[in-house]
Amino acid sequence: MPPGRAPFRRCSADRRGRSGPNVYHTCPKGQVHSGSITVRRVQGGLSGTRIASAVLDWLGGSGPPPDRAVLRAAVKESLAAVAAAAPGHSVEVRIPPFGAIQCVEGPRHGRGTPPNVVETDVRTWLELVTGRTTWEAALAEGVLHASGTRSGEVARLLPPP
Repeated sequence: MPPGRAPFRRCSADRRGRSGPNVYHTCPKGQVHSGSITVRRVQGGLSGTRIASAVLDWLGGSGPPPDRAVLRAAVKESLAAVAAAAPGHSVEVRIPPFGAIQCVEGPRHGRGTPPNVVETDVRTWLELVTGRTTWEAALAEGVLHASGTRSGEVARLLPPP
């Protein structure tokens, strides 16, 4: 291993066949997984989330759309921060095509679609994370879909302090 790089560990979920390039889940060991590579949860909640200036320019309307890799990194990092700020398995947050997490303390669902789901597009999610739009405005416009009684608990995490 090259000097200065932390070793990555595999989660038991990877060995059960639930890994892949588009599978993201939170492990009970306090880690957020992307495929088969483990990424440590962001400490300190959402305040540690960094959004690239290219994304901020795009959201503000003064720049071209950023590269897909930049958008993916911004979404993944913000999702990891939400999972760290509200650990749990009762609400699933989906930002296709870049990721999904389970968060908020409460009853865990087993198989199939969970009862509490938040789903939106990349632009709306990043606008929520950066405070450029509100939860209520996104719901009213129909660009944010929140189902279940616990899904609104994600709203208190956005925008970060």
